[in-house]
This record gives sequence, structure tokens and C-alpha cells, in this order.
Amino acid sequence: QADRTAGRRAARRAIVDLVGAGEFALSSAPSGAPQVHGVDGVRVSISHREGQGWAAATRHGTPGLDVEAVALRPISWLRTWFTAAEQANFANDPLAQTRAWCAKEAVLKALGTGMALHPKDVEIVDQRSFIATVKLHREAAERRELLGGGSLIVTLGMIDGLVAAAALLGPGDGRPLARSRRVA
Repeated sequence: QADRTAGRRAARRAIVDLVGAGEFALSSAPSGAPQVHGVDGVRVSISHREGQGWAAATRHGTPGLDVEAVALRPISWLRTWFTAAEQANFANDPLAQTRAWCAKEAVLKALGTGMALHPKDVEIVDQRSFIATVKLHREAAERRELLGGGSLIVTLGMIDGLVAAAALLGPGDGRPLARSRRVA
């Protein structure tokens, strides 16, 4: 409950940073995705863990955000959630595994589905810089097309020793895209 509360506080602050003070409400879609009411065109994504929350809000596109602790995953986990190429690329590197997992979850959130789509449909091709190169397969690619296509940008970073990934499925027109907020 504390995680959820911290995430909602972060979302409220990110929205206020984006649009200024105003009346709005947050709810959850049946998929669990946060929805903003009372402010036209604003979308938000939330991540939380251990009493901390993070959020990204935008008027242009759809955000996805994930924050995770660095961990080495067992081979069985990798086989379930990663493509064969990802398994080969990230097999023995806990930081690379966590960055790839965060990027997958952030993209799934930006697509508006979360884990309703299989994470193998989001393949992390490269993550050597602060930008992840992503290839969408099957249902994830179909979902992106259903949402109108557009640019997909995935950034990677660290927050207090945790891996963070932010995805933005955007219109690709160069407008300022997002504001983010962390709440402890």
C-alpha cells in the first residue's frame, strides 16, 4: 500500500509540473494503467518499490516507466521472458539483465498493456548507452500500429542504485514530450 501511495503522489506531482496547478483525478484502467481525468490529453506512467514512487507525465505520446533493483536472474527466468538473442547477450550480467527487463516493462506500459502482452514480443537489441534499441514482434508490433505507430524512445539510467527505464511512444513531431517526478 505504501508503494502504491508513493506512486500516486509522484504521479500527481508530475502532472502538476506538466500542466500547473489544477483540478484532476487519477484512477486505474482495467489493465491497471493509471488514467488522468480533468486534464485533456495528459498520460502518466508510475513505478514504485520499497515505499518510493516515480512517475512520468506527458501530453504528447504515451509514457512507460519501470524501476528495478539489479539482480542476476536464473536461466529458467531468462528462458521464460527473454528471446534467445537476449539470453545470449545478457546471460551472465545482472546489470544488463535488469536494464533489459526494465526496458521491456517500460515499453509494455507505453503500449498500454503491461504484462498482458508477452515480454518476448519486446526485444532489447542493444543497450550499451543510455538509449535502448528495441524491436517489437507479434502482438507488441500490432499494438503499436493500432496506436498509430509513431516514435518509440527508450532511455535507461540509475536512480539511487536502482535501474530505471522510461519509454515514450510518441507522435515523433519534436514537441517537448514529458516531465517526471520521484517521491520518496
